[in-house]
Amino acid sequence: MTESELQRKAGRLVDSGVYLNISGLVEALLTSDTAVQATMEEFENLSAPVCSLCCNPAKDEDAEVCKWCGEELEVEYQPQEIYEYWAVASWLAEDLEKAGEPICHDFHGLNVWGRCTTGQAILLDAVIRELVEEELPEIVCL
Repeated sequence: MTESELQRKAGRLVDSGVYLNISGLVEALLTSDTAVQATMEEFENLSAPVCSLCCNPAKDEDAEVCKWCGEELEVEYQPQEIYEYWAVASWLAEDLEKAGEPICHDFHGLNVWGRCTTGQAILLDAVIRELVEEELPEIVCL
């Protein structure tokens, strides 16, 4: 797949599955509402597996050797830092959760993705590009 095809498909995925940036709302609620603070505990994947030697992502925790540093893989979990909160489609929330992204499937009725990157278009995020490369249903990526 060429870079332009990848970006086009990633753009379609984002257009159809990412609804609204709710970062300001979540942050305001977190500072004022203890019930919302308790809801944050319902997020999946708030920590991510990394190689304890090089601190790079250990996506395949069953691997014997780290693909980044080449040493024996020893996995540890580190907290993921969420920079933005986005309301997303349920199908995208499931795919993002499988990819290790922070997700809450019922944040007061919304599927919320805790985005761990910021400052660039969502279609450029590594996780979005990986989802597109995994050949998500063509109805989404056409």
